[in-house]
Amino acid sequence: MCVLNVDKPGDTIKKFRANYHIHTSMSDGSSKPADYVEKATEACLTEIGFTDHLVILDDASVGLGSLDPTGIDVYVEAVEDVKRSSKNVNVKCGLEVDYTPGGFKRVEEILKSYGDVLDYTLMGVHIIDGFHFDTPESVSTWRSLSQSVIDKLYRRYYTLVLEAVETGIFTVVAHLDIVKKFCFKSSEEPLGLIESILESVKALGMAVEVSSAGLRHPVKELYPSNRIVDMLAVLQVPVVIATDAHRPEDVSNGLEVVAELIKRKKLPLAIPNSRLKILDPLEVL
Repeated sequence: MCVLNVDKPGDTIKKFRANYHIHTSMSDGSSKPADYVEKATEACLTEIGFTDHLVILDDASVGLGSLDPTGIDVYVEAVEDVKRSSKNVNVKCGLEVDYTPGGFKRVEEILKSYGDVLDYTLMGVHIIDGFHFDTPESVSTWRSLSQSVIDKLYRRYYTLVLEAVETGIFTVVAHLDIVKKFCFKSSEEPLGLIESILESVKALGMAVEVSSAGLRHPVKELYPSNRIVDMLAVLQVPVVIATDAHRPEDVSNGLEVVAELIKRKKLPLAIPNSRLKILDPLEVL
């Protein structure tokens, strides 16, 4: 047991510390699952979830950084191995699934075939009509765009997120406003679209990830923004803790910032599974 807080001599209080967004070397991460479990144990985490990428493009081909769909069994077994061997950290097995309109049918088929072995799924949009907008290589394209085109891209991005949510097959929306990653921002944030996304998330029993990943990106702020977090608080949309770790050293990177925000805003804290379990952040964080 990791002792994180001691009120009085002899008291031990184990806090809930989790990270539900981790990538291994089987997709675009740097290390094998056991390395992440080791770091999670050192950082006193109580639960982690592996979420390697599944990227099916609009033409139904497999995207860069994705698990090969024929190799998902190998990935699941690797995670199951560390589930069985981990003594101090509970381990979950999930996927981060890209939403592309043309690839959705194949994604749906894959997820149905693995529904019994996956604990949950993250949904992320990283591609807008063929534009891989969050890669380092995309920066030169971003720089070439007019403000009006950037505004249209933002609206299209959030429209795709809404479409994905409304399919009803995902558990958690990952890095909701990652479109801001390289600091090319819309002149007017499409708050109406974002509100529709959050309302649909809540109605469908899903959650939104609050991630420290943006603190490591050029934008230097959490995903989602303070404004969107305020909307989450008003609507009482459940949230999930994450760092989007691609290296073991990032398993707990920024978790304290995320936990403090969740407590301060009194956001419903969710444990992702086939059905979300909601915790009171004031009691467990």
